[in-house]
Amino acid sequence: MQTYNFDNINKEYDGDTLLYTCTDNGMPERDIEDPEYNPAQLYFGEYKASIVLSLSVTNTAPHTINVDVFVNKGGSVGYVTKKVQIPPATTCVILGGQQKIILEHEDELHVQPFFVQSSPIWNNDDVKIIASVMNLYDYPHIPPMYIEPPLWYGDKGFVTAGEGYSNMLDKFLFSSQSVTSGFMTLNPYARYTPGGASNEITGIVFGGRGSGDGISYPYYIETMSMDFASEVWNYNFSAPLEHTYQTASLSSGVIYLTGGGQDYSLGRRSTIQKGTFLSGETCTKFGDLMSTTYYIGGINNNKIALWLGDAYGSSSRMQYVEFSSESNAILWGTMNYNGYGAIGASDSVIGLYTRGVQYNSNYIQSTEFESVGTSAWWGNLNYANYEQGACSNGISALFLCGEQYNYSNIIDFASAGQTTSYANWGFSNFDGGTPSSFSGGGV
Repeated sequence: MQTYNFDNINKEYDGDTLLYTCTDNGMPERDIEDPEYNPAQLYFGEYKASIVLSLSVTNTAPHTINVDVFVNKGGSVGYVTKKVQIPPATTCVILGGQQKIILEHEDELHVQPFFVQSSPIWNNDDVKIIASVMNLYDYPHIPPMYIEPPLWYGDKGFVTAGEGYSNMLDKFLFSSQSVTSGFMTLNPYARYTPGGASNEITGIVFGGRGSGDGISYPYYIETMSMDFASEVWNYNFSAPLEHTYQTASLSSGVIYLTGGGQDYSLGRRSTIQKGTFLSGETCTKFGDLMSTTYYIGGINNNKIALWLGDAYGSSSRMQYVEFSSESNAILWGTMNYNGYGAIGASDSVIGLYTRGVQYNSNYIQSTEFESVGTSAWWGNLNYANYEQGACSNGISALFLCGEQYNYSNIIDFASAGQTTSYANWGFSNFDGGTPSSFSGGGV
């Protein structure tokens, strides 16, 4: 809270003017000798605007005064209010609640008091006018080193987030003047909960990262906006776990958004990607992150399947496959520790699976079956080695096998009879067992 005093104001002297100027980093100008000056309030990040949350004027004079409040933007003056009458010994709140002022670089907030002409003359040695301005960065319940700069400003409003003692999260004003109220709150301590909002035309999603003390690892927050092709909207965000991220998804049935990240210690931020679907079905299912490894996440709108997966210590990757039919492919595996779980999906025409080894990236491959028989079961990976995994449409069979450097084999059947027995592989040795009939390959 900053307090400005105006001394020696009388009838003949029509007032001093409070100048509250936004600097290039968004902080108001301060006198270094000001006892309220705190170098710790030079927070992390680049500031785009100074957000004035409240403004009040106290009249300690024995007679009524008038107050003008205006903003000077490069010589262009815009009045916040004019000639507000303040009786003696009274505090008047000029700004507060839903009213806020957003100042850009070199903008000036002026508070100019005048005496009412009918007021008698008094001893000006005892006169004092006090204007109290609360900026976003003076918010008393947020420790100075733990607040991020606003993420948007101007006609779109703003949203803020901070450390977990008394976080501030404000509404978002869209250019259409629709007000969104769908923000989630922030979790305690040093971790963020991603939040989302939409006015059914534009959607906003943001997420952050955790940190140990807020100083050696500043808090990062990223935002992305989406223009929906229709007014149908939904949002679904998951919470971060410890210092890792969970994925978040948002879809209007036309546009899809997902976010994912990795362990914070490597200094990477969450990645957010979006894609456009070919049809209007809504897709909402994604996997989660656990500890420092990833779970695979899958999504599809019956025509396109997408998966999000990664190796330990690398950036998240997203790939998609266009199916030749509109059948659903919904079966996806998981990743455990530093090893991968086998991932499988099929639209009855194309079967897909992923494979990988410890510390290596996932692979995705497809096989076109000769019939529309469904193949839907896939095996698991154990650490760096594979367990049995197989699928068959009754004509061609696909099975997943390997050793420490991972190989895959396809077995073509000579007849339409289905084979259900497959061999297991252990470590680097094949431990026996073959399909009852095959051609075009061997073991």
